[in-house]
Amino acid sequence: MFKNKGFGILLLIVGLLLSGCSGQKSTGSTPQKERIALASGGSGGVFFILGAGIGDIINNNSKKMQVSTETTAATAENLKLVNSKEAQFGFTVFDAAVDAFNGNAPYKKHENLRLVMRGHSGYIHIYTKKGSKISTIADFKGNKVSMAPGDIGKLLLGNSIEPYGLTLKDLKGSPLSMTDTNTGLRDNTLDVGFQMMGLPGSSIMDIANQIDIKLIPYGEKELEQIIKKRPAWSKGVIPANTYKGQAQAVTTLKVPYAIMVNKDVSNETVYEFIKIILENTAKLKAIHVEGAGYGPDNDLFKAPTPLPYHPGAEKYLKEKGLIK
Repeated sequence: MFKNKGFGILLLIVGLLLSGCSGQKSTGSTPQKERIALASGGSGGVFFILGAGIGDIINNNSKKMQVSTETTAATAENLKLVNSKEAQFGFTVFDAAVDAFNGNAPYKKHENLRLVMRGHSGYIHIYTKKGSKISTIADFKGNKVSMAPGDIGKLLLGNSIEPYGLTLKDLKGSPLSMTDTNTGLRDNTLDVGFQMMGLPGSSIMDIANQIDIKLIPYGEKELEQIIKKRPAWSKGVIPANTYKGQAQAVTTLKVPYAIMVNKDVSNETVYEFIKIILENTAKLKAIHVEGAGYGPDNDLFKAPTPLPYHPGAEKYLKEKGLIK
């Protein structure tokens, strides 16, 4: 009898536990969201602004993902972070990602990179103090010129000065962040700022409000030579009055940016990521004008890509007829 009584108590305890579990289900528990890191760029650049905007938009529209936007050194660091899955998504200069994926110098092979989409374009900003004797890229020789940190900085600056008969050894190239570039110009420890960003670049607006600057253009002939060597790049124009004191339009180099993802991120996650972005382009454009590049009318969807799309992104883009 004692044995039966004990057995009855055991059944009672199990019943209470089960009822508790079923009660928890009936009230509904909030599913834990997948944590996603989006590697962006420096706080003075468009990558960071767009990344923060994308994070907010996805967090407000997804029941599955919680995106945190990470401040980074942009392309050079982002490629490593995404390839190693320390960040799931990241912004990058597109052809730098292609070089990294293929293992072209100076990169080791980044075989885990996949394309989500190409977005806005970066414009090379070459700027110095208004009273400087430097007026053309040919004048860089012997001067201290900033460049983006990492291999992408060397790639952009090296290709830009080559048609002018210069190499990186002919100038004092210094890898600096946008903030440090502006500090160097203001404090006379730097001669020329050479940075790439969308329009308008907040860091250029900032320095133009502190000191008088001038933007230095590319020559048309030299620009053609650069583009012939790097066909993913194209001619760009910084419209007049984009920045304080800039009365004339400036001819420059334009380079497409992209969002990359690690290949092991699930198809469902990448599908929802790109879906939310492309369905909320107007909100992203309201955050920054370059957000317009992350919409379905981007002409770069029509261009062939040497880098494979992630299957999740590919599925969504094919459903919408944006790629074949």
